[in-house]
This record gives sequence, structure tokens and C-alpha cells, in this order.
Amino acid sequence: MYITSRYPIELGLLPDGKPSLEEAKEFYDFAQKIYEQVKNILERNDNI
Repeated sequence: MYITSRYPIELGLLPDGKPSLEEAKEFYDFAQKIYEQVKNILERNDNI
């Protein structure tokens, strides 16, 4: 999500700096949902 970078352009996705703990949890939950959806799709396709 955030790393200290050598060049300002590398911060592109997070121009406001480090996210709060609450924001990080929201990002994590969102990523977990995406992962589960993709996993389910791939598992369904394996059974075809």
C-alpha cells in the first residue's frame, strides 16, 4: 500500500501518504473479497 520511495512519482496511488489503520483494514477487506471471487471463478472453471 505505501512505501517510502526515492522519487515522488512513485507515490502516485497514495498521494496523501500512509493510510490510517482503518483505511488499511478497508483495503485489506476489499482485496480479500476480490481474491475470494477470483478463486471461486477459477475453481468453477476447473470443474468444467
